[in-house]
Amino acid sequence: MITLKLWELASLALPLIILLAAQVLLMIVFTYFIEFNIMGRDYDAAVLVAGTCG
Repeated sequence: MITLKLWELASLALPLIILLAAQVLLMIVFTYFIEFNIMGRDYDAAVLVAGTCG
């Protein structure tokens, strides 16, 4: 850990943020448009979608 150069890791911050944002967006699209509709669009479906996101 002492030899870790943080300035070299700083160049990876933007790609990691972009990947994280893409994963969150894909998860929202999948759970709302696919899973929620397949499960019946009711309270139980909302609980299942929340569990998937968790």
